[in-house]
Amino acid sequence: MRVLVKLFNCDQTATDGSRIPRSVVEAYLNSPKYKESIEKGMVNGGITHENRVLPEESGLKGTIGRDDNMLRCDNITHVVESIYLDGDDVMAVARILDESSMDAGSAEKIKKLKGLIGNGVLLPISAVISAYWSANEIAEELVAIKGMDFTMNPSFSGAGVLKVVEE
Repeated sequence: MRVLVKLFNCDQTATDGSRIPRSVVEAYLNSPKYKESIEKGMVNGGITHENRVLPEESGLKGTIGRDDNMLRCDNITHVVESIYLDGDDVMAVARILDESSMDAGSAEKIKKLKGLIGNGVLLPISAVISAYWSANEIAEELVAIKGMDFTMNPSFSGAGVLKVVEE
């Protein structure tokens, strides 16, 4: 299943007060970093942000990278195949992974995701962005659009699945 997703709008402020100008997005999308991350399938995500931060009680802080927790907790459900600008909207096409080739924990999350979307639930998303920010919370340079997570708490108003583009 492939879905068309709105990640954010360049003129809109995120729920945390930050904003990412169009020129900053354009520079990132034209960079070798973007092309490499898409080619390698490194722009991905899961259900909620539950695995983006290591819990204190895990004893793993300082041992593994923050994003490695996604692998450790079986929460990669999709891969972003492309990101592009449509006016001031930053759009993405995401491929939800084939559950038959995944471990049991991941497969259950993938089935849930496909079931919800297949039943017409246009889930919101939260973009996972690494950037250099000004004192006014304006992105000056995108280091990476690391991914997007399906969540009931979108990072930007209107961010989420717009339609299924392939079953």
